[in-house]
Formats: sequence, structure tokens, C-alpha cells
Amino acid sequence: MKRIFIIIMIPFLMASGCASKNSFKPKNNAFKQWNKECEAGTKENFEKLSYNQIPKKLLDSINVYKKYRGYFTMGLDEWQYIVVLAGRRNTGGYSLEFLDAYEKDGSSIIIVKEKTPSPKDIVTQAITYPYLVLRTHKHFESYKVIDENGNIYDKVQNVSGEIE
Repeated sequence: MKRIFIIIMIPFLMASGCASKNSFKPKNNAFKQWNKECEAGTKENFEKLSYNQIPKKLLDSINVYKKYRGYFTMGLDEWQYIVVLAGRRNTGGYSLEFLDAYEKDGSSIIIVKEKTPSPKDIVTQAITYPYLVLRTHKHFESYKVIDENGNIYDKVQNVSGEIE
């Protein structure tokens, strides 16, 4: 019975990636809904920012929300910023990697990868708060952020009124 199930599932898993050749290939079938949106959408360009490129107002907001896992957006000047937060981690060695972004019907779908240290890695023994900052000139009606395993990042709740 397990063999039949595996044989049936293999074609579905193989077909579960977004359309482009160089695009990210998902690891499981949890992407079925997202893949339909990717296939129907267009690829979007986002710029990943280094720490020195992040505006002070945005850094202040990151420091408030960094302990939560999720995302928030902020419009400053002509830019729209998207911050993806991994939340609190007990050691170093964790990071977020931007994989891809697509637009469909005014919404942006952003795919990220959470990197974790292997048990053999020597890492900083300090609490860390990994995050990723992206920006674009385009403003979207809504955002969806997911990781490569199909886990959805929730939008960080608006506490101060400054974050969308």
C-alpha cells in the first residue's frame, strides 16, 4: 500500500515547482496552492539589503518586532520595504535567504529559505534574531511570505500604528 501511495505521489511532487527553469524547486506538496499562484503570476524583482542600507526608522521597527516570527511591510520615500523575521534563536548560525518573488493580481508572493546550523557547526553562543530586508519600488495590495517547506509567515500585528 505504501509503495502504491509513493508511486502515485512522485509525479505530483515533481510537478510542484514554479514554472521557470532557474526558479526555486519546492521540497514537498504543501506548495500546491502557492505553485498555482506562481504559475499564473509574473516574476518580481526585489533588492536584498545589507545592514548598512537599512533606513534607521526601519531598523527601529525591526528591533521592536525581531523576537516574533513573521513579516511586516513599511513604505518609506519611494520604496516599499518587506522585512521577514525568523524570531528568537538561542545560538548563531541561523539566517534567512531570499529565493524568489512573484506577482499575481496585485499580490506579492515571496519565497524564503530558513538556514539552520548543522550539529557540527561552531556557532556563537548568544541569542540571535535573524531577519531579511527586501525592497522594491512597487507597492502591492497584499503580501504572502512562505518558506521552502511551505510554512507561512504571518503578518506581524500592528501595535504602534507605524507598521502596515
